[in-house]
This record gives sequence, structure tokens and C-alpha cells, in this order.
Amino acid sequence: MIVRELETTDRDALHAFFLSLSDETITQFNRFNGRLGPVNREPAARAMADLQTSLISREPDEEQGWVAVENFSFRDASGQSGAVYSEIVGYGFLRFSPHRPTQKWTCSLGIVVKDEYQHHGVGSMLMAVMLTEAKKRGMRKIYLQCYSDNFAAIKLYRSCGFQLEAVFKKQEWLDDVPLEVDSWALFLR
Repeated sequence: MIVRELETTDRDALHAFFLSLSDETITQFNRFNGRLGPVNREPAARAMADLQTSLISREPDEEQGWVAVENFSFRDASGQSGAVYSEIVGYGFLRFSPHRPTQKWTCSLGIVVKDEYQHHGVGSMLMAVMLTEAKKRGMRKIYLQCYSDNFAAIKLYRSCGFQLEAVFKKQEWLDDVPLEVDSWALFLR
């Protein structure tokens, strides 16, 4: 498995990745705020893939994305190596605000991993690459938000040194149930 920068040519693979996520993973990947629900999943997944791949080409100083890619090779009937197939199994981004003087040293982070690859180090690999990039750009703080019951993500954030900054009670609602949103930060300086 490799982690590399998202490229504009990843649009279709990123679309397939977003479509492959379970409802629970989509809900936990708060960035979508439920827009990838069962009714409108296809157009929303396409729109998100289009948006993410266009942002990196249009606004590279404002958003940078990475994908974790698993490569599969197949052998033909005679045992010879056949085609190689690549699949995106994780996606992460950093969003910068270089044009806002009060926020030019902070960035936000988002990360999501395909269900069957969760708890196998993919999130840690993506996080390591993103933290390296944030440090290289001179960021002083990385922040993110997640639901308070997203225990796997919280475990990852804590293992990387993130600290809980705030808990927003009844910040969002899903099916008439209030959700708490945690704000996490990693201070680099």
C-alpha cells in the first residue's frame, strides 16, 4: 500500500471510493454532513470527487489531498503476472487559509478510510503524510472536528498528539437525535 498526493486523474477512482463507504462511515466522516445518504449517494459522491480533484488543481495553496492506494495484481491461468489494479482505500486532506491573516498558520484536516481497511494502519499512514506536509508548510496548529462517538478516529487523533479543545453539545442532529461534535487540535509550535 502507498500513500500519494491526490491527482486530478483520480476523480473516477475517488468517486468509486466514496460510493463504497458504508452509511456509518459516511456519517462519521462529518465533512459530508449526510449528503451521501442512500437517496442521493451517486450524485453526491460524484460531486465530492469532482470537487476534491478540482480543488487541488485550482487552489493548491488552499487544499491538498492524499490517497492511500492498494495495488492488486492478477495472474493468468498459466501463472504469469497479469494486469495490476489499483483501488483507493483511504482519503485525507488539509485545508489551508493563506489569504486570511489570522489563520495563515493553521489548517484543518479530514480523513476517511474504507470500512474493510479500518483498524489496519491506513489512517495512521495518511496522518503521517499530512502531518509532515503541515510541518513543512510551517503550520502551527492543525484542527479537526469529529463526532464524540467516533472512537476509532479519536484513538488515532490521540495517538498522533491531538488534544481535545471543545465539545459542542447538540451541534448536529441525525434522525432527530442530537450529536456531540468534538474539536481536536495538534499544536506544532
